[in-house]
Amino acid sequence: MLPTDTKELLTAAGLTLDPARSEVITDRSAVKLTVKEAMILELLIRNYGQVIPTDRILEKVWGEQSAVYRPYVHLYIHYLRKKLPELHVRTIHEVGYCMQ
Repeated sequence: MLPTDTKELLTAAGLTLDPARSEVITDRSAVKLTVKEAMILELLIRNYGQVIPTDRILEKVWGEQSAVYRPYVHLYIHYLRKKLPELHVRTIHEVGYCMQ
């Protein structure tokens, strides 16, 4: 799982993530995320512009020994896109995701 510093705010593409509170601040509002959504968004922000393989997201968010499968990542990316319409995450078919 990703380590988070309670004082650290992460910013990219007009979004500011407070990982400790699982909250995103946009130009218009603050949006509460689930812990898993926040962990995925943190991974995307920390690797802004880079393709993150789906398997790496699974490993970092759910852990290596988890019984969670690739469709869970797709579902959580869908949740993030729905909650944050301004989020630009490109799907790289059969590879992973890239925040732009």
